[in-house]
Amino acid sequence: MLRFNSFNPLAQLIYFVSVLLVSMFTWNYIILLLSLFGAAAYSVLQKGFKLFLKSFFGYVLIFLLVTITNPLFSHKGVTPLIFINDIPVTLEAIVYGAVLGLMLLSVILWFSVFNSVFDSEKLIYIFGRFLPRLALLFSMVLHFVPKFILVFKRT
Repeated sequence: MLRFNSFNPLAQLIYFVSVLLVSMFTWNYIILLLSLFGAAAYSVLQKGFKLFLKSFFGYVLIFLLVTITNPLFSHKGVTPLIFINDIPVTLEAIVYGAVLGLMLLSVILWFSVFNSVFDSEKLIYIFGRFLPRLALLFSMVLHFVPKFILVFKRT
């Protein structure tokens, strides 16, 4: 997978945009699971298993939070499981929350992999000729995200 870093940045961008579009706009749980496993495997190969495992519990927490809170706000469904203050918690709302959590996790993982593969030089190479201001903005964002994470960890 490290050989993928030596490919043309435009090919890499097309790959990441297509994977992200499929992950964001599909509701098929099998495709979302495949996307999640692919992003997790790429992240393990890119960053190492220990760093991935460190952030894995946060990802599981996000998934559980989305899965549990969705039935509290969405009451659509035919199969009520329990009633909380005469408000039904339906099976369909839980499944919808789980699929939404899978979608969110796969997109987050793909963006973390994208952030580790792309640096500011690649973005300036791709967008510099046509959209120089956008290239500068992207390079600044990618530059400040790791610094923001370090500041967040210190506090």
